[in-house]
Amino acid sequence: MAKVQFHTAISSAMSHNLLMNKPFTLLVLLALPTICHADYELRLNDGVTLIWPDYSIEGNQYCTRREYGSFCVQKRDVVSLKKVQGGPGNASPLNRAPSHARAAAAAPRMVDGIPVSGTDAAGADLFDEVMVRAMKRINCTAAAVAVADRGVMVHSRGYGWLDKEKKVPLPADAMIGIASCEKPVTAAAIKHLARNGGLDLDAGLFALLKVRPQGPVRDERIHSISIRHVLEHKAGWGPDPASGAADALRKAGGSDPLPLEAILSRVMTHPLKNAPGTVSEYCNFGYDTLRHVLERFSGKRPDDYFRNVLFQPELVLGFYGSGAPLPKDAPPLVWNAATGGPISASAPALLKFMRRYWLTGEPRDSGNPLWVMYGSLDGSTAIMIWRSDGIDLVALFNGRGSVSHDEISRDLQAVIDRIKDARGGSLL
Repeated sequence: MAKVQFHTAISSAMSHNLLMNKPFTLLVLLALPTICHADYELRLNDGVTLIWPDYSIEGNQYCTRREYGSFCVQKRDVVSLKKVQGGPGNASPLNRAPSHARAAAAAPRMVDGIPVSGTDAAGADLFDEVMVRAMKRINCTAAAVAVADRGVMVHSRGYGWLDKEKKVPLPADAMIGIASCEKPVTAAAIKHLARNGGLDLDAGLFALLKVRPQGPVRDERIHSISIRHVLEHKAGWGPDPASGAADALRKAGGSDPLPLEAILSRVMTHPLKNAPGTVSEYCNFGYDTLRHVLERFSGKRPDDYFRNVLFQPELVLGFYGSGAPLPKDAPPLVWNAATGGPISASAPALLKFMRRYWLTGEPRDSGNPLWVMYGSLDGSTAIMIWRSDGIDLVALFNGRGSVSHDEISRDLQAVIDRIKDARGGSLL
């Protein structure tokens, strides 16, 4: 199979002019040889459009090749697969529309002065009412909501604008900063790496990273902190061990951005608040450390691991790490994503995560727990809910304001319950 070059996603409105007069149907595709060579447009149910030079049918998946291996999408996630006129040589990435162009390809519907994009499923107007009201109370410019029932996405909507100037409507698959909602994804990636032999969760953190203390160690228990302790917020170093350590480094002549391992070397010199493994105390710095561990031992940036490894054989495009180059096959990124935390994601990408993993980072099984995860920063109000009835909900806003996560969650879940009741107990 030829080496794949991925082209920037284009809007269905723009791509329509490139399609053949008689696009392939699925029945015809199944009659073709296993590997099909041409240029193909795959439209996914989360609003993403992919252009592949070729593809193969592998069971219940469509696959193509990247330099590191297969990129596959589930057939159930593909709305349409059509042949595009001209091969890769006639369809240079430079001649394709940028990924955010699909937002401007057609006039969006407006709700109380805010553009709305995405699927028009039954009850979408009820979600619109809740999301637009929350946006105005938060005073943000962009938001997205997505809902799945038993792994099948049934609602995906984007609200507001992609850019600061409010000229480009936000696509439903746009990436927004997710604040602490990255923690379940990071936990899943760390545990995935461990299951595949790349990491020992019970290894000592400082020994694993070969970090040495910058000063005398005042609490020998520091050496017993393991990766598992950090995952469970049980390192024993309190809610914010980094601030004092960073201040000490700056006084010693260090300048920002301070290397994480340098901060850890100072943390080693501070006494612990609790014995490692005994008391759970929420700590953001612990997950900064885990993303560093993930990169160190996988050889990939965390967002790259999320996109290309965590969901294998699928590739989930909608994750982005602050400061990294934006991959050309990624969904568009909201203008102030950097203020929403180190990781940005699309609502559909988080739904795919929730379909595969629980909040704890463990692979999802047949259980029915209720899990809730909130994220909050200046550029993010983020909500992830695994409901016990098999319905998953994601809501993202690119700001933070007076409305609480609980209030938004309550209103969105009331909409879900109303639609569910009207449809006989299911959203499908």
